[in-house]
Amino acid sequence: MEQDEGATSVNRSERTLISGAERASRSPRFDEGSIRRAQPAVPLGEAGATRRGLRRPSPLVMLAALAAVVGLVAGAVGASVYMSRRASPREASAPAVETAQAAAPPSATAASEEELFKPAASDLPDVSPPAETTPAAETGDTASADDEQATLREALGGWLSATNARDIGRQMSFYDTRLDAFYLSRNTSARSVRAEKVRVLGSADLIDIQASGPAAIRLGPDGRTAVMRFRKRYRVAGGGQDRRGEVVQELRWRKTGEGWKIVSERDVRVIN
Repeated sequence: MEQDEGATSVNRSERTLISGAERASRSPRFDEGSIRRAQPAVPLGEAGATRRGLRRPSPLVMLAALAAVVGLVAGAVGASVYMSRRASPREASAPAVETAQAAAPPSATAASEEELFKPAASDLPDVSPPAETTPAAETGDTASADDEQATLREALGGWLSATNARDIGRQMSFYDTRLDAFYLSRNTSARSVRAEKVRVLGSADLIDIQASGPAAIRLGPDGRTAVMRFRKRYRVAGGGQDRRGEVVQELRWRKTGEGWKIVSERDVRVIN
């Protein structure tokens, strides 16, 4: 009986080992229950990190962190520059002053004269260009040249005043007996000029002619001729018309026994 029990005990152990070996070597089952219980595969590296409580940051988080760092650096640099400028205001303002001085335009009188006497399309071949002013060092008569220019400016004021007052008799006192040019006509008599002014002024209800800015005057080398240019604003209304605008007006003068007289009147440039 003892032998039978020992054999039975051995046989049970063998059966247990054999049963475990068979379960380990069985093929995996793919029935519905096994599939439901299955877990997704995870790489060993990530699985280890997850188990340790660590997770790799996403690209968006990394970009946000980088942007924050860049912002901090830029803010620090900007604050440093701002503080350095506040510490030395004179040094910061010096370049601006120098730039303003370098960009400052020439005097208004010189710029106006250069603009008025620049070549225009209406400068016709049969009308000589403006006479250049003879330098005072050559003439030795600066005071006389200044006096002549003052006389011419006074004559211009009287001519404009007579025109606005429609005083044709006084206006014609500023003209010579014959004009080299009267707008588009050439070699015109004072009688023809008077007739044209009577026609224009007689039909106008309003005459307003003004010199905009100082006139530029150039005396001839002999001191007996002068070219005067100025910006003229005008408005002539009446007879169903209302004409207005701004032009560069030219008056040429010649000194006679009766004083300075106009020998040419024309517009050399239309401004508006």
